[in-house]
Amino acid sequence: MARPSPAPKLTSAEVIALARKTPLSRSAVADLAKRVPAELARDAAVAALDSAGANAAMVLAFAAASRGARLPAELVRTLLPEVSSLDHVGPLAFAAEGSPLDLLAAFLEDKRGDLELECLVMLLAAELLGDAPKIPVALLTRGRWLARHRLEQEASICLGGAALRIKDPDLSALAAPHVNRAKRARKTIEEMLEAAHLPPLDALSDADGARVSTGFTVRHETPSVGRNDPCPCGSGKKYKKCHALTEDAAPASIEVPRLDASMLGPDQAALLRPSEIAALETAKLSAKAFVEAFRRVVDFRHWDLALRMIGEARTRKDLASGTDTSLVLDALHGAYDAPAGEAAEKLHALLPSDLADREAFALECLRAPSDLLQRIEREAEAALRSDADGARGMLLASALLRWYPALGIYVARGALHEGRALDSRALLETIEDARDRLLLSPFEAWWDVYDGFVDNGEDRRGQKKDDAKREKLKEDLRRARAASRKTATEMEKLQRRVAELDESLASAVAPPHRATKSEVQAAAPSAELAEERRRLKTKIDELQRIIGEGQEERRELRRQIADREEDEAAGATAPAKPSKQDEPDTDPEGVHDAASVDLPRAILVPRFSDRASKAVTELAADAADGVLGVVAALAAGKPNAWGGVKQLTKVRGVLSARAGIHHRVLFTIEDRALDVLEVLHRRDLEQVVARLARAV
Repeated sequence: MARPSPAPKLTSAEVIALARKTPLSRSAVADLAKRVPAELARDAAVAALDSAGANAAMVLAFAAASRGARLPAELVRTLLPEVSSLDHVGPLAFAAEGSPLDLLAAFLEDKRGDLELECLVMLLAAELLGDAPKIPVALLTRGRWLARHRLEQEASICLGGAALRIKDPDLSALAAPHVNRAKRARKTIEEMLEAAHLPPLDALSDADGARVSTGFTVRHETPSVGRNDPCPCGSGKKYKKCHALTEDAAPASIEVPRLDASMLGPDQAALLRPSEIAALETAKLSAKAFVEAFRRVVDFRHWDLALRMIGEARTRKDLASGTDTSLVLDALHGAYDAPAGEAAEKLHALLPSDLADREAFALECLRAPSDLLQRIEREAEAALRSDADGARGMLLASALLRWYPALGIYVARGALHEGRALDSRALLETIEDARDRLLLSPFEAWWDVYDGFVDNGEDRRGQKKDDAKREKLKEDLRRARAASRKTATEMEKLQRRVAELDESLASAVAPPHRATKSEVQAAAPSAELAEERRRLKTKIDELQRIIGEGQEERRELRRQIADREEDEAAGATAPAKPSKQDEPDTDPEGVHDAASVDLPRAILVPRFSDRASKAVTELAADAADGVLGVVAALAAGKPNAWGGVKQLTKVRGVLSARAGIHHRVLFTIEDRALDVLEVLHRRDLEQVVARLARAV
């Protein structure tokens, strides 16, 4: 009896064709892994990136990894921004060749992930650090960059967990709010780390892993393959003589669905993956979605596509005037950061002449000619001689901050200009970014200088108003900055002492034999060291909490100051009011004591009376939001919220707080509870106080 002939070996093209028809699900990838040798699947995954796209490459990567193949690190770095689930990140990273820590650090240097993805990568990399003597620079610089951004809860927990493991004092201080959140979510972090170490197949779901985004539609445009049609694998054979023999059970096509660009909103465009961006019909995007998609293109450094979209923007009628120029500038600055010299040259050539002149020096820094130092000197001299409004000096400082951060910090401090308050604020934020890249202390001392000269400039321009509350907010902000720097320094000293104690305790190894009296006496100092270490760790945790609260307090103070400045700017252009009858900011005389009210010593739990609850529900949405925000800040013990709290004169024990311009909150404190008695309009304050006084 003749033996059946062995099945022909699959070629790379045939394997890629199979992968294109395989969904990213556990059973489908397992079946593919049984049919394709691990090494062939791995090599085909690399080839699929160019020929078939990221979805096929992802399927092949998981198939190869499930059979024990090690994936090229460059392949994994390319696939990580394409993951449809964060559960896929760990299995891919741990299946790569070489060190997973080096891979994750390199991915952070690429700056190609969204905030949530990069925070998870930070956590995985920090977990791998263990007791490593040297922390990869990318973990510190990117961690500090992430800490300065507003993060969703899961991303915040990941970043906080990473900071706890890295134990860098500056990162811990900057990420203090995230660290505090991570300490309350230790179980969540452990679950994330367990999921990251799952076997590749276990990380996949039973259903197709394609990412589903709500709010827009997808289209499948791949036609079915007829039996007499050429086989899509590229072999040149008819389908019935090729893969139809072995793929009867497989679906005709599992192509990645195409997004319907006309249904894509700006929020969804801001989350597109690289492969989705490349296949997008940009002409069908709405104006807002087009701009967000362009920014995503720049993030992924697809310069050819960016240039094409700029050309398209110049022909679109629905974009605001000047949008195309703004897009060119965004892309040019992205090319600076990449750095991508060829793309920067092309983008610079698209600018109008005035903007091209403004960006000329920055482009020279990117080119890095041999006489760059002399050019920097000439540019600085020109700025000193002709730069009355400070603009040229700021451009010089911005360019130096990007490529020569230490020199740039010194130049930028001198370039701050009282006539350009907003530009000066932006320059200070860029200084903070430069400090992060240099791993200097994250707190820039010249914020105080900025506050001072802005105030003086307002005096000279006659624009400063006699506003005691705004002055108090600014003083609170300066105090909060100083306190934060002092606390961070103290925490750093304590952490160094803890490290010294750890070394001392590690060297005090217990003897294997029965201890003598002298040995027992020698062990006593070790017990004292352990007790000192425990006490210091408790103090560090407390300082960490204080720093976190300080971060939130400073953010809130900056917001309030900015709101008041905007209100004053709007009021300066409004017509003058005929009388003070409608002045909204004064309470009746004699209602409040002049004495200050002490801060609570613990967190308070808010409780609303029936009257207060009913009053809040009847307010307009923005007013109710203001009332609830004030109550939350009071309950949390925020100093800026308690700064305006007053004691009622006629009703002892009842306190009053402002909620916006028109409303007041009356409350008492008892047994760690904040009891909200009344929420009322300012004009009703005397009447309500009289009623409360009669009820006592």
